[in-house]
Amino acid sequence: MKNYKNSFRNTLMALLGGVMLCVACGKDDDPDDPDNPKSAACEIVSFTVNGEAWSISGTNITHAYPAETAETGLTPTITLSTGATVNPPSGEAQNFFAGQGVTYTVTAEDGVTTKTYTVKATRTLYSGCEIVSFNVDGTDWDINDTAITYVYPAGTSETPLTPAITLSQGASVNPPSGEALNFFTEQGVTYTVTAEDGVTTKTYMAKATKMFPIEEYLSTRTLRPIESAIINTANESEATVRLGEITEHLIWTEIRYVQSNGNYSEIIRRYNDQPETLLCTNIKRGEKIQIRCAYNPPEISDEIEIVTEWTDGSLFMLKYDRRDWTVLPKGGYHPWDDQPRMYPEESPFWRWPSGHPMLLVDEYPNSAWHSRIGTPLPQALIIDMKESRKVTEVVLGNIYDGYWNHIELYLTNDLPIPDYETYTVDWNPDMNSRISAYENWMYIMREKIPGELPAESWGSPAAQVQSKGESSLPVLLPQTMQGRFLIVLFPDSRDMTYIYANNIEVYSE
Repeated sequence: MKNYKNSFRNTLMALLGGVMLCVACGKDDDPDDPDNPKSAACEIVSFTVNGEAWSISGTNITHAYPAETAETGLTPTITLSTGATVNPPSGEAQNFFAGQGVTYTVTAEDGVTTKTYTVKATRTLYSGCEIVSFNVDGTDWDINDTAITYVYPAGTSETPLTPAITLSQGASVNPPSGEALNFFTEQGVTYTVTAEDGVTTKTYMAKATKMFPIEEYLSTRTLRPIESAIINTANESEATVRLGEITEHLIWTEIRYVQSNGNYSEIIRRYNDQPETLLCTNIKRGEKIQIRCAYNPPEISDEIEIVTEWTDGSLFMLKYDRRDWTVLPKGGYHPWDDQPRMYPEESPFWRWPSGHPMLLVDEYPNSAWHSRIGTPLPQALIIDMKESRKVTEVVLGNIYDGYWNHIELYLTNDLPIPDYETYTVDWNPDMNSRISAYENWMYIMREKIPGELPAESWGSPAAQVQSKGESSLPVLLPQTMQGRFLIVLFPDSRDMTYIYANNIEVYSE
């Protein structure tokens, strides 16, 4: 009986303990239990992306990325207050770079308390403001610091061009890429590049130019002339070259020539302020001097030289000594003594009267022969060179306008003009005797010249030219010819019925 009572008591106590346990458990699950309230905490404790913790300041969560970061979606890991929840949830990818960022709402454990966070990612803005490339119709222009340039061919039409412009990352430009503009103006086009940061700027000048028309320019240039290239009679392997007048825009002149060994000489250069004469040594007879010039027109940079090609110039010429030559004018001469003598009294020519034909072969270029007034054209001068000579060039000179028009040159060995010793010019006898002797000879010999000019016996002209009133008229024969008598025929005149000239020089290559 005693055992039965004990067993009943144990069972009863177990049942009471279970009831009490159930009651206790029921109190903990009751949200309205004032003795056990829910948490109102609704904080974002940490916000990390790819292991990097973002900065939390109040309800603002921020993180700054480098400039090169791509503005794509990021997946955050969010740690909250105990029992709290967040929307959008942790682990959901968002674009934190866009607009004002992403708004997160955290709800506390109590289900009532909330807190709103703004989460924003920023990227450092680029400060670069460069024009990286400037391309027109597939051609990149040259960029040198802030100058953008391109040189088009000379004939390019100056129409608007449409550039494709590449900029620094994030930068913008005004005027914009793709806008057609005229870049051929004097000032060009100004471009302003603004960096992504909105503060840094850089200004560029884009300008198109056209090539200087070199070929067209050179076609209008005149090479500096070679005034003379005279072989030294005492040493025929040397010659003195004299350059002529400096031409427009000229910088320098160069010559070279073939030497006796067949090779070109070293180039000899003369700047405009240097002597115009130069000595050529070891020359080869019969070869032409070559010349080229450099120009700098005002339209181009001072540093640029436009250089011509090598061009054949003058031949080295042997100038004949004419002091023993005689000159016979078909139409006589017109003397005048009212002009001053052009040579000193010690000269053997000083007593020749002005207008005398022998003044054509004297040593003073300002003395002249004048044809007899009233003698009809044509006029002819017959120069007796005393022996058969090679002739390559003849130079005629006049003081003013000699009224030359057409001129014909003849060379022959067959003229009926004997060289009597009586009439040969001799520098020793008294000048008055010489004049008398010459006059006798002239009047006798000119009768031997046919009345109709040119004479058939002269053959074909060695050269024919037309004068433009030059003070010096070089006549280059088509080929070197040989003869004793040089005949200069003046078939007509540009104005007056008379002719005069002051000098005749004869050269051989």
